[in-house]
Amino acid sequence: MRYIISILLVLITFTACSKKEVVHYNKNEIKIIDNKKDNKVEDINTSMKNVIDINTSNYDLNNTNLDINTSNDINLTVDNNLSLDTNLTSIELLDTNNSTVAIIYSSKRIGKYSIKVSDVILAYSSTIEDNFEYKFYDIENENNESITNVFNSLKEDEIKNVIFYLTPNSLSNLYEYSELDNFNIYLPLINIKKANEDEHKYLIFGAIDYEKQLNSLISIANSHIIEVYDEKRKNLRLHSMLENNESITSYQLKGRYPNYKSFIRQHRQIKNSSLILNLDIVKSSIFMSQISANDRIYVKQILTTQNNYSPLLFVLTQQKDRTKFIVASSINETNERLYSINKLLGNDIRYDWVNYSTIVGLELLKTKKTLLFDNVEVMNNQVHYPSILYKTNKNSFVPYVNK
Repeated sequence: MRYIISILLVLITFTACSKKEVVHYNKNEIKIIDNKKDNKVEDINTSMKNVIDINTSNYDLNNTNLDINTSNDINLTVDNNLSLDTNLTSIELLDTNNSTVAIIYSSKRIGKYSIKVSDVILAYSSTIEDNFEYKFYDIENENNESITNVFNSLKEDEIKNVIFYLTPNSLSNLYEYSELDNFNIYLPLINIKKANEDEHKYLIFGAIDYEKQLNSLISIANSHIIEVYDEKRKNLRLHSMLENNESITSYQLKGRYPNYKSFIRQHRQIKNSSLILNLDIVKSSIFMSQISANDRIYVKQILTTQNNYSPLLFVLTQQKDRTKFIVASSINETNERLYSINKLLGNDIRYDWVNYSTIVGLELLKTKKTLLFDNVEVMNNQVHYPSILYKTNKNSFVPYVNK
């Protein structure tokens, strides 16, 4: 219990910081520094020993009905195109004697992840030998002025390693800063396909590739492919990746509360198809339940991306609804202790790709390699993740074998 209390105290310290503060975190202490006055406001001599020395055997951290069997069976449908030596990357980073990593985000833009960030970093630092110091910068927004100001501050402090939770639409604002090549910058939320500008040598893109996931799903589909998508921005983006494929027929599910039964009845072309659902987890679950309830509609497969790779699926659907369900995920196995510590802190790195991408970035900035991860490497400034296909059984995701 005292371990849990220690961790809660740390988390309260992280989340209580105002916009004008920078949080300094290392293994031995936490300091809150006023970003304006540049003087120490408070020095909390909170020893992290209890966190670092957590004995996970006291907690059944992996006791879940939703465990994933990530066997390395050679017959698994895995589209990764990666070298077998995950220690090798084409990444080139600035050498720096400064062991500080700046964590930049706008809590107004990334919402709940602004709270999760410190948790994930605490778990990472508690898992490995880490002598890095982390400074957290919550910027007002992602405009040119805010980005320029925070990077000028980093330049003054001689901090070169940066994890920036920049959202894709603000990437052009980052490029406006003329001295980017003075920093190693990892962007967890952006895939390089969003980068239309000239690449910068030390800029690394860490977001997963949904187009790669869709291609891996299409590779196992039959010749009759139907896509169903809705009006949400993310799902419209997924649809845009398919709309030029002449072998796919697409139908839009409209309205906040659509009539699924009527929609399926009106689109009988769904029958005998490989059905791609570009919907969120709730709508996908309802749609699958309506398909299984309709005796006249048989589908060969129900295919979907990382959107629906979630334990919530087992709460919202029955086993019979998921008989034909296949999902693509880019999250693979990593250090088991890292899983355990994250789970103790309430983090999800088994299903949440943003948390997973964050740890990839931390590992790259620390070691310039991806030793903690299977089938993950960096090529041409982009982290390349595998696209692994899973089906489900009664209460878990299991590898899909393409027979």
